[in-house]
Amino acid sequence: MGHHLFTLDLSYNALVDIPKDALRHLAALEWLNLQGNQIAEVTRDDWNGLRDTLMSLFLAENNIDYVPPHSLTDFRKLLWLNLDDNNMNRLERDSLSRSINTLSLNHNLITSFPSDIVSEFKDLTWLYLRGNLIDRLPDRGFVFPKTIDKLDLGENFISFIPDHLFNSTLSVRDLHFDFNLLTEIQPNAFQGLNPSRLYLSANAIYNITDRAFLGGPEETLVMLDLEKNNLGGVPKALSFLKSLRYLYLPGNQITEIQRDAFKGSCHKLEALSLSGNFLNSIPRVALENCSMINHLNLGHNRIEQIDPEDFSTWGDNLETLVLRNNRLSSIPANAFRHTPRMRELSLSFNRIVDVNQDSFIDILASLEILEISFGFYRDDFPVTVFKPLTSLQWIALDNNNFRTIAETALYSFGELSYFNMDSNRLTRIPKTLFHQNVHKKLVDIRMANNFIEELGTHTFHNLEALRTIVLTGNKIRKVKFEAFKNLPTVNTIAISSNQISEIEFQAFSGLTSLVELELQQNRLTTFSLNNFANFSTNQSPLSLNLSHNVLVELHPGSVGLFAMKSLDISHNHLKQVPVNFLHIFMQFLEKLDISYNRITKLDTSAFGPLEQLQLLMLQHNNIQQIRPGAFNNLQNVQLVDLSHNHLQALPHMCFSDMLALRKVDFSHNHLRALPPSVFTGTSVESLNFAYNEFVSLPTAALSIVESTLHYLDISRNHLEHLDSTMFNSFSNLIELNIASNKLTILPDNVFVNLRNLISLDISENTVRANFKELFHYTQNVQKLNLAKIGFTSSPTIPLPNLVYLNISHNGISDIEVHSVVSLRQLRTLDLSYNQITHVRSRIWPYLPYLKRLDLSGNPIQSLTKDSFVGASRIETLILKDLNEIMRFDYDTLSHMGYLKELFMNTFPNIEKYRFRVGQLLATVHTLRTLHLEVREDALTDQLSGAFGPKLKELHISGANLKAVDSKTFKGFQNKHELLLSITDTGIETLPDGLLTHLSDVAYLSLDLRRNKLKFLNSQVLYGNKSDWESRGTTFVAGGLALQGNEWTCDCSLVWLGRWLRRWLRETLQIHTAVLKKAQQVSLIINLVFVHAKP
Repeated sequence: MGHHLFTLDLSYNALVDIPKDALRHLAALEWLNLQGNQIAEVTRDDWNGLRDTLMSLFLAENNIDYVPPHSLTDFRKLLWLNLDDNNMNRLERDSLSRSINTLSLNHNLITSFPSDIVSEFKDLTWLYLRGNLIDRLPDRGFVFPKTIDKLDLGENFISFIPDHLFNSTLSVRDLHFDFNLLTEIQPNAFQGLNPSRLYLSANAIYNITDRAFLGGPEETLVMLDLEKNNLGGVPKALSFLKSLRYLYLPGNQITEIQRDAFKGSCHKLEALSLSGNFLNSIPRVALENCSMINHLNLGHNRIEQIDPEDFSTWGDNLETLVLRNNRLSSIPANAFRHTPRMRELSLSFNRIVDVNQDSFIDILASLEILEISFGFYRDDFPVTVFKPLTSLQWIALDNNNFRTIAETALYSFGELSYFNMDSNRLTRIPKTLFHQNVHKKLVDIRMANNFIEELGTHTFHNLEALRTIVLTGNKIRKVKFEAFKNLPTVNTIAISSNQISEIEFQAFSGLTSLVELELQQNRLTTFSLNNFANFSTNQSPLSLNLSHNVLVELHPGSVGLFAMKSLDISHNHLKQVPVNFLHIFMQFLEKLDISYNRITKLDTSAFGPLEQLQLLMLQHNNIQQIRPGAFNNLQNVQLVDLSHNHLQALPHMCFSDMLALRKVDFSHNHLRALPPSVFTGTSVESLNFAYNEFVSLPTAALSIVESTLHYLDISRNHLEHLDSTMFNSFSNLIELNIASNKLTILPDNVFVNLRNLISLDISENTVRANFKELFHYTQNVQKLNLAKIGFTSSPTIPLPNLVYLNISHNGISDIEVHSVVSLRQLRTLDLSYNQITHVRSRIWPYLPYLKRLDLSGNPIQSLTKDSFVGASRIETLILKDLNEIMRFDYDTLSHMGYLKELFMNTFPNIEKYRFRVGQLLATVHTLRTLHLEVREDALTDQLSGAFGPKLKELHISGANLKAVDSKTFKGFQNKHELLLSITDTGIETLPDGLLTHLSDVAYLSLDLRRNKLKFLNSQVLYGNKSDWESRGTTFVAGGLALQGNEWTCDCSLVWLGRWLRRWLRETLQIHTAVLKKAQQVSLIINLVFVHAKP
C-alpha cells in the first residue's frame, strides 16, 4: 500500500500527535487531511518520507498555536497548506516550505500582516487571513514586486488603509476587506494593487473620496462590493472606474442617485444591485447611458410605481430585474416595453392589487422566470395577465391569497418546468389543470400548505417529464383511483401532513421511476399495496414513509413482488409485525422501521425472508417475547434496535447465523441473563445492554463474539461483581461502559487483557480499587469517566495517553500534583461538583494541552489572576453554580489567551463595583461563545462591555429572570454573525427595540425557546410596528426558534405566522432548497402554532 496510496483522510478523529509511525512508509502520499483532531504541536521530525511527495496538507481545527522554525520547510512539493481555526498568533518565515502556492490561516489569532511570508514565498498566489485580529496593514513594500491572485483580509479589525499600502509593490486580483472597521476610503488607497475584484462590504464606510480608486484600480477593477455600509449616495469615485462590470451597493442609506453617478463607469456595467436602500423610484436618469446592464436589483426599497419609460434609454439588454419588497400596488400596461430581452422578473413582497392584462405583453417571448410570492392581493388566479407569457419556464406564486384557479389557467405555459403555488387558499386542483398535451416539460409541481381536500382521478396524468410533486400540509382526506397515473419520470411524491384516511384502489398507477413516497403525518388506519399498479422497478426501488399515522393493518394486496427499498411504519398502532405485507418486498427491502408501535411479541420468522434487509428498528414497542427463529432468513441485517421494550429473556440461538450482524441495542428492557448461544454464528461488534437488570456479566453469551466485540455498554444494571477472568478474551474491546451498577470492588487485574481499550466508564459505582495497578495494562485508554465514585482525594491515574478525564460529583477538596503528573496529553478535565474551595495553579504546568475545564458546582470562594497561571491553552471554561464565591477578580481570565467558550452565572451576592461580567470579559478578545445564567430577575447592564470582537454566540438563561432591558445588547461588535439565545427563563414579555443594537449583524439568529412568552410584538425585533414588512425577514436571517412557550392563539400573533412563512421564502429560499430540508423546517414552524393555547 505504501507505494500506491496517494490520498489519506484522517480528519475529525482524536489524534493528539502527527501519526508519524503510521505515515513513515507512505512513499507516494500526495494529499493528507488531519483536520479536526487535537494536534497541538508540529515538529520537523513528524513527516519522514512525506517531504518528497506531499502536495496538500490540511491541519485546520486543531490546537496548534505555533509552528517552530524548520517544521515544514523541507517539503519539496507542498502547494497547499491549511491551518484554519487554530490558535496561531504569529508565523515564522523559516517555518514553512517555500513551494507553497495556497496558504490558509483563517480564524486564528494573528495580529499583524505576515509581510515576510508574502515577500519571500515567490510562488504564493492565494493567501487567506480571514477572521484574525489584524488591525493594521503595512505601508512598506517588498524588495521585488509581487502578484497574488487572492488576498482575503475579511473579518479583521482594520480601521484604515495606509497611504502607501504595500508601497505599490503588491498586485492583487481578488482583494477582500469585508467585515472590517473601515469608515472612509482615502485618495489612492489601492494604488498599485490593481485589483480586479474588491470586497468592501459590511464595514462602516460613509465616505469614499473622489480619487479613492485612482492609481491603478480605475483601469483594472471589474467588480466592486460595497454592501452594508453607511453610504448616503453613489460615490463620485465610481465614475472613474473604466472597466467596472459588477457593482453592489445594497444595504446602504442611498435615497437618491444623481444624474452623473455612473458617468464614466456605466458603458461596461452589466450587474448593479441597489437593494436595501431608500429609493422612491427607478433611477432612470442615472442609468440612461448604462445600456449594457443585464442584471438590476432594486429590491427592498420604497419604489411605488413602474413607468414604462423608466427603461427607455437603457433597458435593451436587461435580462434580470428584481423589484421585490417595494411598495408596488399596480403594474401598468406595457410596463416592460423597453426591456425586450427580459428573462427573469421578481415582484415578490409587494402589495399588488391591479395588474393590467397587457402588463407583460412586451416580454411574452423572452420572460422565462417570474416570481410573485407574497405579492398578489386577489382571490382568483389572474389568467388574462399571465396568458401571453408563452415562454415561461419557472413561476413562483406562493404565499398569495388565491382561492381558485381555472382548469385552463396554465394552458399557455407549454415551456413550463417549475410551478409553485405553495401557501395559497386553493381548495381543489382542477382535473386537467396540468395537461399532458401542454405541459410536456413540467418537472416540478409544488402546492403545499393550501386547503386542498381531495385528489381526484387523473389529477396528475400522463405528464412525461414530471419528477416532483409536493402537496404537504393541505387538508386532503382522500386520494382517488388513478389520482397519479402514468408519470414515468416522477421520483418524489410528498403528500405528508394532510388528513388522508382513504386511498383508493390503484391511486398510484404507472409510476415506474418513483423512489420516494411520503405519506407520513396522516390519518390512515389501513394501507394496501393494491393502491399501486405498474409501479417502481428494480432499478428504482421505492422508499415509503407511512409513519405517524394510526395504522392497524397493512395488506399485501395482489401485486406480486414489489421493489421497496425502505419502509417506515413507525409511530402507528400495529400490534404485530405485518409479515405477509413484508413478504412482497423480500428481494429488495434494505431498511425497515417498525418502532413506536404496539407490538408485544416476535413470532418465528417474524419478518419473513427479507434477503437484503440491513437495518431493523423495533425500539419503543411493547415486545415482551421473542420466539426462537424470529430473525430467521435475515442474513444481511447489520443493525437491530430492540431498545425501550419489555424483554425479560431471549431465546436460544436468537440471532444465530446472522452473519452480517454488527450492532444490537437492548437498552431499556428487563433482561437479567442471556442464553449462551444467543449470538452463535454472528460477528457482533457493538452491544448495548444499558438500563436492564443484569446482576452479573453474561460472559458465556459474550464469549461467542469475544474476538469481534468492540463496544460494550452494560451500564445502569445491577452488576455486583467483576472477577479477574471476565474480560480475559476480549482483546479487541475498544469501549467499555459499566457505569451506574452496584460494583464495590474492582480486582487489580480485571482489565489485564484489554490492551486495545480506548474508552472506559466506571462512573456511579462506589468502588474501591488500586487505580495504579488497575490501569497498568490499559495504557491506551484515552477517555476515562470516574464520576460519582466516592473519591475524597484526587486519585493517581497512570494513563499517559489519557485525553478525557471526568472525576466530577465526588468529594475531592484539592487536586494534588501526583494525580496529574502523568496526564500530559489531557485535553478535557471535568472537576465539577466536588468540594474544591481553592483553584491552585500548581497543577496547570503538568497539563500543558488542557483545552476544556469544568469547575462547576464547587464551593470555590475566590478566583483571581493567579488561579489559572499556566492554563494558557484552555479554550472552554465552565464555571456554573459557583454559589459560594465571594471574590472574582476582573483579571482572572487574563492568562487564557485562547479562551473561546465560557459558561458562567452572574453573582448578585458580589457587589457591582467588585465584579461585573463585562469587566471580566473586556480583555478576552478570543471569546466566541458565552453561556450566562442570570441569577437576578432583570438583565440590565450586566453584559455591558462583555461583547468581544469574536463573540458569535450569546446564550442567556435563568429561571429567576423575568425582564430584559432594551439596551442590553448595546455595544455588540461582531457584524458577521450572532446566535442570540434567551431560553429557559421566566420571561413573559420582551421589550420593544430589543434587537435595535444588533441591526448591523449580517446573520442574526434568535432562539426564544422554553420561556413563558405568550405574545411577541414585531416591535421587539424591529422597533417600529410597521417596519417589519418593509425591511423583510433578512434582518433575522438565521430565523426564530419559538418552541416551548405559552403562546396565546389570538390576533396578536398573526404577524408572527406571516413572518415565519415569509422567512422560509425570502431568507431561507425554501422554494429552491432541498425538498427534505424544506419540509423539516416547515414542520417545525407549524408546530409552534399547533401548540398555541386558544
